[in-house]
Amino acid sequence: MRTLIIKCWLVGVLLLCGATWSVQADTTPSAESQNVAVESSSSNPLSEKKARQLIDQKRKLIDIESDYFALSEQEKDSKGRLQRLLRSRMDENRINMTNDLLVYANAVAEHRDDGFDVQKFETHARSLLEALPQTVRDGEKRMAIVVSQIIKEETTAVEQAALDQRLDRRSKQTDEMIAAFLKGLDVWERYELNVEEEINQLKTVLMKMAQVRSIFAELAAEELTLRANMLKLLPDDTELLAKNNVGMARVALATKALQRTVDMMSDIGMNTGRYEVQLEVLSGDFTSEVMNLRGASNLVSSWYSNATRWFHHHGLSFFLQGLLFVLILFVSWIVSRIVKTMITRGLQSGRVHLSKLLTRTIIAVSKNLVLFLGLMLAFSQLGISVGPMLAGLGVVGFIIGFALQDTLSNFASGMMILFYRPFDVGDLVDAGGAHGKVHAMSLVNTTILTFDNQMLIIPNNKIWGDVIKNVTIQNERRVDMVFGISYTDDVAKAEQTLHEIVASTEHVLETPEPNIRLHELADSSVNFIVRPWCKTEYYWDVYWDITRKVKVVFDENNISIPFPQQDVHIYQTQGNGAAPVEDADK
Repeated sequence: MRTLIIKCWLVGVLLLCGATWSVQADTTPSAESQNVAVESSSSNPLSEKKARQLIDQKRKLIDIESDYFALSEQEKDSKGRLQRLLRSRMDENRINMTNDLLVYANAVAEHRDDGFDVQKFETHARSLLEALPQTVRDGEKRMAIVVSQIIKEETTAVEQAALDQRLDRRSKQTDEMIAAFLKGLDVWERYELNVEEEINQLKTVLMKMAQVRSIFAELAAEELTLRANMLKLLPDDTELLAKNNVGMARVALATKALQRTVDMMSDIGMNTGRYEVQLEVLSGDFTSEVMNLRGASNLVSSWYSNATRWFHHHGLSFFLQGLLFVLILFVSWIVSRIVKTMITRGLQSGRVHLSKLLTRTIIAVSKNLVLFLGLMLAFSQLGISVGPMLAGLGVVGFIIGFALQDTLSNFASGMMILFYRPFDVGDLVDAGGAHGKVHAMSLVNTTILTFDNQMLIIPNNKIWGDVIKNVTIQNERRVDMVFGISYTDDVAKAEQTLHEIVASTEHVLETPEPNIRLHELADSSVNFIVRPWCKTEYYWDVYWDITRKVKVVFDENNISIPFPQQDVHIYQTQGNGAAPVEDADK
């Protein structure tokens, strides 16, 4: 009896509060009407009838919003059934407000498009429209809370039926709010609001709802199967029988709720194949073989319908994006070719002296950088996020680098060769155990062509880790030669002859002066060093020319060129002494 009195008292308080807020809401629009009157006195005012209609619609929205805030304050301090009742009324309030708001906002937009000055009405409608998506998200969260409570609670059949009815009412209210929101998307476009962003957020909400309702339906079906098996063992258990009946009703409610979500997802082009298969299974009208066949058919059909719907709504934009993607890549390719040509001409103009490897590297990097930036820009036009892609490339690069340590070592050595420039293409080098002319260079290896026309490809780390001898890096070289004369020849005459030979040889430089000196008294000859200077490219010409002239001129002047010889003396022993028997030159 006491409980009944308390409940009646609470209802009376609610009615009294509602009346008070209603009076307050009635007093508010009077000032509003004055503002509208001022607004209507503008250059292109509304007719009195149209202005009064907008005022009445706006007043109705204000009343609904005031009622919502009043219910919200009461809901915070309430518990149990009263709290659930207040929440239900709040949701009904929001549904009514959404429908009335769409009518109001549409009317304001029509008057604005007709050229009437309705700026204050438009500002008010815009603010309410911008707050509408949050209402939808709040409804989805409250529904998820109710589902979690039902899953956790172990109740009797009567309590379970009450919870199911509560959840069904909450689900329908949430679906009505979403349906109203979808119906008002064209109104959003008339107010130039970001429809695409809100649709994406709505897709997230619907995906969460579908997941929650799918899991709830699956759990309900599992419980129903479990209870059906238990009834075979306990056919006379009335509570179990009652729960089984409630379970069948729960599966039916869950199936309908999931079906409503799938329908809304299909309306905005979302993929619903997996949920449609589950709905077929929940219907329970087929055997497992037929269900699998029908499920697969539905899945393929849903893919086709979704693809058709997607191309209907987004086909043109997708085609334009694809065309823009190809166009950006084509322009990037042209720009990269232009950049390559300009950089090549600039580096080959003679103003900048760089190695061929560095020149080729700069050209390749510049060209590829333009192509890479163009590719990133093209991907961004397709709506693909570039940041995660770059992060993924970094991770892949780290893995590849760890796997190719030796190759990276060659690459690092190539970078050192690139910056320090110990040799270039065309130089004659002795490096990495090879002697020959540098034929090609890269950041990984160097190709050397030997004098007998063999091609050697040497890793850069082997070259950089050893002594590098560049024979042709200097413009001038000294030709070191040694010529010997006999001990019986005239030293001064031989020295004068060598000076004349060097002076008459083509390509010998006057500066630095040639160096001709008596250098060594060897075992078989008196050796002169002859060291003229020449341009590097004439080294072997000078070497061979002087060598030939020395032989010819020495022969003409009777200057001998000795060769190693040895005198052998043979002694025959006679008595206590030894006397020479024969002298032989050999």
